[in-house]
Amino acid sequence: MHQLLVDIALCAVPQWSPFQPPLSLPSLASWLRRENYSCELFDENLEFYDFLLSDRAVSALKRDVADRGNLSSRIEAAIDALGCWPEFRRDIDTLRAWNSCQQDEIEARKGEFARDTYRAIKSLETYLRFVSAVSEDFVISPYEFKLKNCGLHREDIEIFLISLPTVISTFAEESASRVLRANPRVVGLSCIGQEQLLFALLLGMEIKKRSSIPVVIGGTVFSRLAERDVIPVDWFGAYFDIIIRNEGEMPLTKLLELTEWTPMALKGVPGLVYADRNKVRTSSPPAPLRPSDLPSPDFDGLPLDRYLTGKVVLPILSSRGCYWGKCEFCHHGMVYGEKYQAYTASKVRSTIGELFAKHAVRYFSFNDEALPPSLLRRISAEWDRPSNVFFTGLIKFEKFFEPNDFQQAFDMGFRALFVGLESASERVLDLMQKSTSLEVITRNLADATEAGISMHCFLFFGFPGEHHEDAIETINFIKNHTGIISSFGAGVFSLEHNAPIMRRLSEHGVSLVPLGADELDIYYRYSVSDGISQSEAFRYVDLLVEEASFAKKFSVCNWIPREYLLVLRSLFSENELLEQCSRIAANHDIGIFENARDEWSFIEHPNGNSIRLINRLNSSVVEVCGDTCDTVRRGLIHGVSASQLCDELPWVEMGMASRS
Repeated sequence: MHQLLVDIALCAVPQWSPFQPPLSLPSLASWLRRENYSCELFDENLEFYDFLLSDRAVSALKRDVADRGNLSSRIEAAIDALGCWPEFRRDIDTLRAWNSCQQDEIEARKGEFARDTYRAIKSLETYLRFVSAVSEDFVISPYEFKLKNCGLHREDIEIFLISLPTVISTFAEESASRVLRANPRVVGLSCIGQEQLLFALLLGMEIKKRSSIPVVIGGTVFSRLAERDVIPVDWFGAYFDIIIRNEGEMPLTKLLELTEWTPMALKGVPGLVYADRNKVRTSSPPAPLRPSDLPSPDFDGLPLDRYLTGKVVLPILSSRGCYWGKCEFCHHGMVYGEKYQAYTASKVRSTIGELFAKHAVRYFSFNDEALPPSLLRRISAEWDRPSNVFFTGLIKFEKFFEPNDFQQAFDMGFRALFVGLESASERVLDLMQKSTSLEVITRNLADATEAGISMHCFLFFGFPGEHHEDAIETINFIKNHTGIISSFGAGVFSLEHNAPIMRRLSEHGVSLVPLGADELDIYYRYSVSDGISQSEAFRYVDLLVEEASFAKKFSVCNWIPREYLLVLRSLFSENELLEQCSRIAANHDIGIFENARDEWSFIEHPNGNSIRLINRLNSSVVEVCGDTCDTVRRGLIHGVSASQLCDELPWVEMGMASRS
């Protein structure tokens, strides 16, 4: 019998951003470790992306297509491209290597850092595009995972879990073995996004197959499914044993105190969903925790140097919940019992100081729903921590923000802020309960920009009651304010379970399409009696992207993921970053690096008369045949640049410069 090494293994499951550590696991770990429970942290999402960039994954993908018969030329090209996985991985590892560099070295070589960042992001996107092309079952990117041929009906999910593609089953087996090697007495799985639902069930299933260790699932997805009363009772024991709703600190502590998990014992633990005599039971929720009760997050055990970034950014909080808490479309307050509580400014500063001293990390992201003006003012005005530390975070447009607030924030180290514009129509903003005027929005954007802070605006089309004229107003606002909007992200309104609008559907003219009892979904389909429909809203997203592409900053900087913006802005002013991105864009993914092998891979076919060139930055694949092969071989072997090679073979440039 193996000796137990840890009380609980806490796991983040795919699919989520591989660019930044999660905050949920370190927050839970710090609480439990303070209570003298041992924890081991596993970022299985990061492991999944690492796994995909390996020979094991490529072999599994090839096994999945081996019996398909005749393959299209597109899939054959994708299979060839996946054979170049070591070079794709090298692009990402080159960026990760910057984590070991000192800040002054990065600043001295910031142009090289920016190019390596661009190459790693584009190379990862390209590689995952080839993975998705080869797989019959799923599509994956750094931002999503979805099944191609089935949805979130119970039957679809269960069929998928028993007939997994080889590449997914291989990873799941490795993942479960990795977690079980810690010999935990409990396994906790974190599922905070619907994209993670399948992997949470899968990893739970694999652990249950191999052991009698109880599996606990936490996060908002299963909490809301439990509120919909759609979780099948026979999933308990097969994929997991217990669901923890919302905050996990107190429920996990109580669970670990128990000597046996009988229904009678579980009834006394707050915040649980569990099975009892073929019925799903729910215990009452615990009281929201006070920030003064909580220790600083503990990232020990997470591989901070392995995230797919050149400099890791640690997430932190200055508050729990949302100080505004009125937006009709937002469900986030449910995690904290719809209660807002802020940390003290001194606590925030001490947390940053602790993490800086412990991990030598200089980049921090405030993951609050929104930093209120008063708290941001107190933190930045009294800042006395290490210099050369940088921050980003989310704010709400507020009349209480003064120009000096943004200047103090910049002096503290803020280089980028994210803000929910949502719409530039005041009529629609009133429908959303945003209580914001265009005058305040414009002033906040201008003041932050003047202070040197990049402003990224989130927005969406299709909120119930929005008209064509409102959408055009938003598009025109973005086009007309390029001087004070650094970047934007546009989407379509989603009607989520538990969002406040769900209590006032008739007031908004919304007719719900009920979800079936077998649909494990937290988003609803609906129709509106007035205004833009769900399907029409996508047209306005496309129109905005098209209209805004004429602004240089939006067209050449749109490759920068949210998680990378802070690090790049710490090195470059906004204008300098625009110039750097313009130089990259001018090359159309051709000749950015001195050596063609830094951006191209090639597969030589056995007959020796043809070569497949793969542009790792944009997924272009070009077949080179006949005598031209010698020219290409010489160029790649002797290290000429891609642009030099294309000067000699201009038709290759035509193929390599556009995705095919």
